[in-house]
Amino acid sequence: MAGIVPSRKRQLIILSALIATSPIATAAAAQGSGPNAVSSDESAEAPEIMVTALRRETSLLQTPAAVTAIGGDALREQQVTSLTDLSTSVPSLSIGEAAGVSLVTVRGISLDAIIGGIEGSVAIHRDGVYLSQAIPLNFLLMDVGGVEVLRGPQGTLYGRNATGGTINVTPARATRDFTGYLNLSFGNLGTFREEAAVSGPLAGDTLLFRLAAMGEQRINGYGRNLKTDEKLGTSYEQGVRGSLEFHPSPDFSARLEGYYFHGRNTSDFWANLEPFSASQLAANPDFSNYAVSYDPRKVELDFTPEDVQTSQGGLLALNWDFAPNLSLQSTTSYTDLAYERRHADCDGTAIPTCSSNRSDRSKSFQQEVDLKLKSDRLNGLIGMFYDNDLANARQTFPWNNAAQGFVSVSGFPLPNGTQTMQISRQRTESIAVFTDADLKLAPWINLYGGARYSEDKRKMTLTSGLGLTFNDAILLGCTNFAKDLKFTDFSGKAGVQLHHDERNQIYAQWQQGFKAGGFNAASCGATFKPENITAFEIGYKGRLLDNRLEIAAAAFSYDYTNLQTAQIVGVSYSITNAASAKIEGLELEATFRSTSRCSMRAMGTIPTSILSTLLLARRTCATSD
Repeated sequence: MAGIVPSRKRQLIILSALIATSPIATAAAAQGSGPNAVSSDESAEAPEIMVTALRRETSLLQTPAAVTAIGGDALREQQVTSLTDLSTSVPSLSIGEAAGVSLVTVRGISLDAIIGGIEGSVAIHRDGVYLSQAIPLNFLLMDVGGVEVLRGPQGTLYGRNATGGTINVTPARATRDFTGYLNLSFGNLGTFREEAAVSGPLAGDTLLFRLAAMGEQRINGYGRNLKTDEKLGTSYEQGVRGSLEFHPSPDFSARLEGYYFHGRNTSDFWANLEPFSASQLAANPDFSNYAVSYDPRKVELDFTPEDVQTSQGGLLALNWDFAPNLSLQSTTSYTDLAYERRHADCDGTAIPTCSSNRSDRSKSFQQEVDLKLKSDRLNGLIGMFYDNDLANARQTFPWNNAAQGFVSVSGFPLPNGTQTMQISRQRTESIAVFTDADLKLAPWINLYGGARYSEDKRKMTLTSGLGLTFNDAILLGCTNFAKDLKFTDFSGKAGVQLHHDERNQIYAQWQQGFKAGGFNAASCGATFKPENITAFEIGYKGRLLDNRLEIAAAAFSYDYTNLQTAQIVGVSYSITNAASAKIEGLELEATFRSTSRCSMRAMGTIPTSILSTLLLARRTCATSD
């Protein structure tokens, strides 16, 4: 059997129309920045790009880290409307979806956790707020201001650690001038997408607002359930976001934001791609009495599965520049992520074997306070972070075969009327103190580094095993099993940055990463250990050929201890620890600007895909000022 998880980009053949009055369209076009932004200057010199990947504003060219930054305008021009589409724009990045989960891989590091309560190895942030659960996150790219992908372990810059990297999606901000836009696009399979935003002042320059909304529908789908004659691959999504910004003085600002997103789809279903084996037919002889379709887009399922997701939350961000070189920032946030998978067919056939029902919900409160220093020689921050996350997960598999009276699963006959189940409630409390800074010793050399102490506490209550379909009574397994875990860690980073001139630099760094351990909901009392990484990286960033060619290259080496890996044993999904793992690679990003309006960008990773540098190339030309 194989999962059918199509890329949204492959499904959408875009014809876009920008509908707006002239002043609104002009202001909207000026919003974004990024590698594909086009300078209004007639020269082909690349524009300066500022990023905040190091939690302070720095020039992308002068940032000693492997960072890819893409502005909001560039994302809209390339029709990047979901996280999965970023894979074609960022080296060493792969994003897919399966069983309602966003599976993110950076430099070969991921954790394909398709059950709730397990955090990924790549941290995803929305406007600096950590999203603990990797449920579908398409709402992130609604009215986006920009995306930054920071590759490599991040232990000293963000409140929650990540061993693979960090993706930070920043929404577009309120503007001092009245602006807005309306984007309409449509494509094959009855696909329509609408996105609109309006922004401007409410009380001079003191109080600003921004309101954005989106909707997307794929009406026809790309498959069909032959048994029920229902469409598969349909989707319907709606979202809205509002923000207020208060600027009572040049030294103080406050931003209040809230959002809501709801989506449902029939895109994630299973299909049999080959006939049942002799052993499968011997264990379940009734399978031979049913016709099976081997077309992945025309399947015969007991039920038509439906995935439903809801994301809502908000934040209050305060910034106070209380001294010429010092500022204090506070971010308070609440996030509610919910996912439900209804009556998914377990075997990809019309055989009445089982259906899977699953629901995950995560409610997270976070508080972060950062003290930032910016001067001619020393720049950095000291941060404190608190996260309280409650994750509830429930997954049941009712088994039934009326003809033979049982179903054989991994060699075990399960009588009709039984179900395997996993019901968990997990509370995670995380506290961290971290610092990161860089010191200019001379015009040609910088030293930088940082450290982080973290403490993670997890408590789980678990009901798991074999039970009855009409209640949650366990026949074999555990009921309301409770256990506590605690993990502490101290991680560091040190590096040196050498400048040949203001347009060419090399850097070399050593850094550590840590990701806490946790529970396996598939078994009673089983846990997995924390994951640790030691990473070395050397990189070059520069501009050549009269600043027409911009290059960023990095070579890296990872050494893992207790690498967390996902595996399926029988019908149980669990996380285990590998003893050790090593990863080495080379990345390249290059942008060549032939004119002020046209550029070509290529990227690739060796040895992951030695030809990707040639294959993943894109030529972009601006059509208007």
